[in-house]
Amino acid sequence: MELLKVSLEKFDLEGFIDSLVDFEVDQFVDPFSSVYIVGKLGDQPVSIDISRSSVFEQMKREGKLVFFSFTAPCVDRFVECMDGGVYEAPLDTGNELEDFRNRFYPSNLHYVGYLMGIEDGNLIINSALFFAGTFINDPELKLLKHAGILDQAMESFIREFID
Repeated sequence: MELLKVSLEKFDLEGFIDSLVDFEVDQFVDPFSSVYIVGKLGDQPVSIDISRSSVFEQMKREGKLVFFSFTAPCVDRFVECMDGGVYEAPLDTGNELEDFRNRFYPSNLHYVGYLMGIEDGNLIINSALFFAGTFINDPELKLLKHAGILDQAMESFIREFID
């Protein structure tokens, strides 16, 4: 998904957060359990227990970047997503370029989603990959130039909240 820059007044943050909470409840996880915050890229992401109103405050007042997971945890090639779809990770074809274009990272440790921040009255939205970490690796958040086969679904879904 390409970077989106949207006036704050034109983005329905409340509707987006309602969708996130509904998605997480459907996944039998606590609301906001897939929301992570960083001061800037490269910082270690932290899961925080936040309310709807403090999501906006974290971004606007404190200048934080907030990650919202589009994908649910999964243990096979199928992943449920915030848009209500279930997507299958394609098998490797042996064609390195094609495999790279279609790549996404379904697992119980990797989550594809949106990294949002506020800059000059605009909401900046990027696709990002969150790695939850293990006992030997710290959690990590990085931007994705594209999210493989999830790209189109992610962009279509986020545009539903733009007036």
